[in-house]
Amino acid sequence: LGSVLVLLFYPMMVFYQVQLLSLLVFVDSVIALIVGIIVYNYERMQNEIEEGYRRLAENRVRQERLREMATRSELKALKAQINPHFLFNALNSISALIATDPPAAEETLERLAGIFRGTLLASERESIPLARELEVVDAYLDIERARFGDRLKVTRSVTSEAAEAQVPPLILQPLVENAVRHGVS
Repeated sequence: LGSVLVLLFYPMMVFYQVQLLSLLVFVDSVIALIVGIIVYNYERMQNEIEEGYRRLAENRVRQERLREMATRSELKALKAQINPHFLFNALNSISALIATDPPAAEETLERLAGIFRGTLLASERESIPLARELEVVDAYLDIERARFGDRLKVTRSVTSEAAEAQVPPLILQPLVENAVRHGVS
């Protein structure tokens, strides 16, 4: 562009100063080459940066999915551990009642069946209302009351807003079992 401008404004220069014109074309070519290389590298680096940001965003999404999957797996493993433990404790309570109070043992066994029906339905969901979780806890406490009688006293205070909150199924069960086991003893 610089050479063309010089030729437009000084057309006679071609005839008188060929050597100067050659130098001008050479310098213009070198400048054009340098500017071209700079622009090319700038565009390439900008594309690489954009690609890096895209990959970073994909990695963050992938990590978040992996964390979510790990959390779900941990929750499923916890549920798998809780159910047998709960069943073992409930069956111990029922077996203690069989010799002393068979009708209470039968009623307790029916409560246990109701708990497991509810647990099976709840385990298919990722979260349930706290009120539903407390129903399962109350049923468990009824089973334990049959075993421990007046020695088991429970106090609970839950607001209506908290009762509507979503929680993982059986999240309270291990806490209540431990409280009963250690509190009554």
